[in-house]
Amino acid sequence: MNDPVLMDQIVYDVDRCPHCGVASPLLSISMKPQRHYRDSNADTWWHFAIECSRCHRHALCYGSTAYGETPDIGGTPTLVRIRDIYPSVETASEQLPEKPKKFFQQALESRHAPDGALMLAASAIDSMLKDKGYKDGSLFSRIELASNDGLLTKEMRDWAHEIRLSANEPRHADDDYDGATVQDVDQIIEFVKALTEYLYVLPSKVSKWKGAAQPSSQS
Repeated sequence: MNDPVLMDQIVYDVDRCPHCGVASPLLSISMKPQRHYRDSNADTWWHFAIECSRCHRHALCYGSTAYGETPDIGGTPTLVRIRDIYPSVETASEQLPEKPKKFFQQALESRHAPDGALMLAASAIDSMLKDKGYKDGSLFSRIELASNDGLLTKEMRDWAHEIRLSANEPRHADDDYDGATVQDVDQIIEFVKALTEYLYVLPSKVSKWKGAAQPSSQS
């Protein structure tokens, strides 16, 4: 992918909206570029806000214009090379095993389709439990067994069951089901991130810390 640029009120070359995850989003200016400062290379730095046409949520961009591209004081640049976008596009942790990582990445990229994102995130949770050795029975029984064995805290068990039930609704498509919301997806994604941190990231950090803290053997 090329570096994102602002050209004539539109931001180009952003793969996905940082909020809803829709591919090739239409991102247009909602607050015109504000001059920040000029650095030692004579580049002028700007910040401005953009809006996604799909989810209508906003992001903040930060970028620069070169000396010959910078308008006079009071003018607005027609081209800005964007260096940072806040929030950044979220990706699944590198600490995750390949299968749950694939499911979770797809969930992150499907936020604009909440029912699908719910089921993909639930599959990521299921895959994490299987990776930890909980492979038999239903997802309900695997959550219970993981909790009984101390892998999950009581609070995480209760949260996992809420997620499991939420993901069942679009799968069964009952008559009284009105569809998942973005808030439902945000909740399950936060849980997957917390579970990733708890099961993979923190143990990895502790292991590295213990290795670094081992005293050197004395002769």
